[in-house]
Amino acid sequence: TENTPTDLKTYAEFKTILDRRIQRFLTKLNTCQKILFVRISGTYEEAKQLEIVLSKMIQGEFRVLLINEIDKDAIVEYNWDLPYTCSIGMPLNEDRFWNEIFKEIEFKENN
Repeated sequence: TENTPTDLKTYAEFKTILDRRIQRFLTKLNTCQKILFVRISGTYEEAKQLEIVLSKMIQGEFRVLLINEIDKDAIVEYNWDLPYTCSIGMPLNEDRFWNEIFKEIEFKENN
């Protein structure tokens, strides 16, 4: 690696890339009609706080899919009674479950 603890040679390049990604993300928050956020691991309280923060930042509609890892060989839906969050449990290393939860979701680029 080019970096050392005392000399971060590639930091400027990294910072440029990071700034560009942050700006693109913030632009999407303001221009997309619908946004799906997928979060791995979280509690009810964290999801509730996330909804509060996102509703202040986002112009259009948003939904949060919160996925917690479980040992059961199934997808389990939790009824958290949050208006914008669907919380489920599933094994994270099983492609068939990922395929199942995303099978009806389409990506449409609007910008």
